[in-house]
Amino acid sequence: MEALVVVLVFGILIGVHEFGHLLGAKLLGMRVDSFSFGFGPVLWSFKLGETEYRLSLLPLGGYVTPSGPEHPEDLPPNDPDAKRYLICRPIWQRFLVVLCGPLFNLLLAALLCIGITHFYGSP
Repeated sequence: MEALVVVLVFGILIGVHEFGHLLGAKLLGMRVDSFSFGFGPVLWSFKLGETEYRLSLLPLGGYVTPSGPEHPEDLPPNDPDAKRYLICRPIWQRFLVVLCGPLFNLLLAALLCIGITHFYGSP
């Protein structure tokens, strides 16, 4: 039972973290190919817009896959989608996308503290 609780808690933390990256990229107009809760074999997936959302077997991880190559020199010439690739964005936008994951974890912690204080009072 304890192992299930640990997996559930870590799953929530990781899911919130990865959702932060996804939301940051989407709000900045970047294209995201996939968002996966968990890793390993895909159990269930669906496509909404340009992004494929996946639920994978092992819930102790997750990832967001931005579109485009990892290195600017790998960009094909005259690619019409290049302006939506993470690698083609200014450094401050890439930084914000990376920062959104930990910020969402801090937001979750703050909301949990507020909720616990609201329902159980101050310690």
